[in-house]
Amino acid sequence: KLTYPKNSSGMNGKVFVRFLVSKSGKVEKVHIAKGLASEYNNEAIKAVKQMPNWTPATAGGKAVSAYHILPIIFSAN
Repeated sequence: KLTYPKNSSGMNGKVFVRFLVSKSGKVEKVHIAKGLASEYNNEAIKAVKQMPNWTPATAGGKAVSAYHILPIIFSAN
């Protein structure tokens, strides 16, 4: 669940969040790859950390950890 930051300036833009999907599918090591103002970055991190488990990547038929980058778009429109 993503909410527009309270007391924000109505900024539009993208926050790119980088995170690791572990072998078990858990979202870990969440951080901003490219961001906006801190309130937008914090909201994007919060949303990614609340995501349910993912299906992990596979290599050679075995589950492996993999990094992903997710763009999150903020639009005041």
